[in-house]
Amino acid sequence: MSLRDGIDQTGWLPVGVLLVLLWAVVTAIDVANLTHAYSGVTGPYVGQTFVGGALGLLVLLGFGAGLVYVYGETGEREPTPESFPPR
Repeated sequence: MSLRDGIDQTGWLPVGVLLVLLWAVVTAIDVANLTHAYSGVTGPYVGQTFVGGALGLLVLLGFGAGLVYVYGETGEREPTPESFPPR
């Protein structure tokens, strides 16, 4: 069974995966908006630091890249079972 066939048979699971990807994108935008250190804010600032925000964005970017990779694998028809008996 290929990954595409598996996704076709799972019903609502692909919708859930796309919703998680949407959540990751919205969270990444929120983290970028909360990180004010790169904008030259001076004085007392309470909030997310630039380093923490950058690491959070890197983690979310890796998560998104993993989801894109899995989506790319849905087009593959391998691995499929070998015919038996072998020829």
